[in-house]
Amino acid sequence: MGITSFGPAECGDASSDVTAAYTEIADYASWIDSVLDGQRIPTVTVTEQDRLDYLAANGRVIYQGGTISSDEGGGGGGSVSLLITLKLTLIALLRRRVDRVIATQSS
Repeated sequence: MGITSFGPAECGDASSDVTAAYTEIADYASWIDSVLDGQRIPTVTVTEQDRLDYLAANGRVIYQGGTISSDEGGGGGGSVSLLITLKLTLIALLRRRVDRVIATQSS
């Protein structure tokens, strides 16, 4: 589960390369709990009117390029190309065959 920090009111903007900034809230669970429990006082509170005033003054935010990164580790997946998968399968089969030959020779 996450929070969209900014973005269009509609789901996506075809004219923009980036439509929103997403934060995985699990990374901040302990901080959120401490604020909700009253152990920590928020230093900034943004209201809907603050957001509307910002948009009125600055217009919509358009991504200008650059690097978007996170210094936090997180979930997410990856993919392995078909070629790498085939190579790994071939290596596994060859290793299995070599192991059988060695086992047969030592018996």
